[in-house]
Amino acid sequence: MTHRPLVTNLILFDLNFLLNLIVDPFAATFRDEGLSDDYFYPFRPNMRVTKCTESTKVTVSLHQRNQLPKAATHTLIQDTDDPSSDSEHSAASTSPLEDCAMRGEVAQGQNVSNFCEESKASPASVRLPYVALDPEAMKWLPWSNDPANLYLSVYFNATVPNLSAEFNVGGLRPVVKEDDSDMFILQDAKNYFYFWEAWDGRLLRVKDTWTEGFDSNEEIIENLIIYQSFVERDAVVVDNDRKEDSRRTK
Repeated sequence: MTHRPLVTNLILFDLNFLLNLIVDPFAATFRDEGLSDDYFYPFRPNMRVTKCTESTKVTVSLHQRNQLPKAATHTLIQDTDDPSSDSEHSAASTSPLEDCAMRGEVAQGQNVSNFCEESKASPASVRLPYVALDPEAMKWLPWSNDPANLYLSVYFNATVPNLSAEFNVGGLRPVVKEDDSDMFILQDAKNYFYFWEAWDGRLLRVKDTWTEGFDSNEEIIENLIIYQSFVERDAVVVDNDRKEDSRRTK
C-alpha cells in the first residue's frame, strides 16, 4: 500500500478547511430552501445531483376581445396534479401564485365566455382568468397587472366559491391591484368595470361616463386610477342581496 507524503495530506487538509469556510455560510442559507449540500461541495466523494422539485406549472392563454381590440384577456392554467405544491410552498408565498413558474406559452382562439371553465385539454387544470395589460402602460402606475399579485386562486377560481358567484356578476375577473392595498379594478363579461376592496367587501360598478371614448383597456384603467376618488363617489353599489344592480344609468 502506498502512502501519501505528510506534506500532501496537510495541503489537502488545508484546502478542504478553506473550502468549508468559504462555502458553509452559503450552504447553510440554501439548506433552508431544501437544496442538497452537494450543490456546494462538488469535490466530495459520492457526488450526486439533487434536482429541485418544480412547483405549480402555469401556462398563459391569450384571448382576443371584439370590443377592445388592443386589450387581451389572459387565463392562467394552474396544474393541480403536483401534490407537493401546496405543502412545500404555501408557507413561503405571500400570494397563492407568487412561487409559480411563469411561462410564455400562448394559445389563441379561446372564447371569452368560456374562460372560467375547466381546461378541456387538461382535466386537472383550473382556469384562473385575468385581464392582461401592456406592461409599458403600467410602468409608472402604483398598481400591478402581474397575475402573481392578483390573488387569482383565492377570489377568481371557478372550482371554489368565488367573487363572481358571490355577487352574481358574470365573468368577474381582475385587471389591476393597488400595490399598497387590496383595492382591485375588475372587469366583467359585459366589459363593465368595478372597484372592489377585499377588506371592505363592497363592489362598486363604474358608470359608463368614465369608460367611454377610449380605444383600449390600458387607457380606461389609467383614467380610472387618475380619477379614482371621483369614480368611486359616482359609482353604483352592487346591492346587499349580492345581485347585480339593475341601474345602468349614465
